[in-house]
Amino acid sequence: MSELSEAVKTLKEALKSDKELYFGWQSNIAMAFVDSFSEATLIKMNIHEIANTAAKRFLDLLIRDSNETEKPKEEKPKTIRSFTR
Repeated sequence: MSELSEAVKTLKEALKSDKELYFGWQSNIAMAFVDSFSEATLIKMNIHEIANTAAKRFLDLLIRDSNETEKPKEEKPKTIRSFTR
């Protein structure tokens, strides 16, 4: 098993067994979406763009160095005129 596979397996096991850790991850993922959604220009923005921005926000926060205090720079999602699924 590769080092990455082992790390993912360890994370999955920890999330399954530690309710507080699970809730922490859930909260961070949810807030990434909430923050991205609240920054979106809601002239019927594409939900997929908002979700991808939220996912990028979460991953950027996840991989930043622990001593970094600045919020990662984010691209603003594009505005579209019609809602698509």
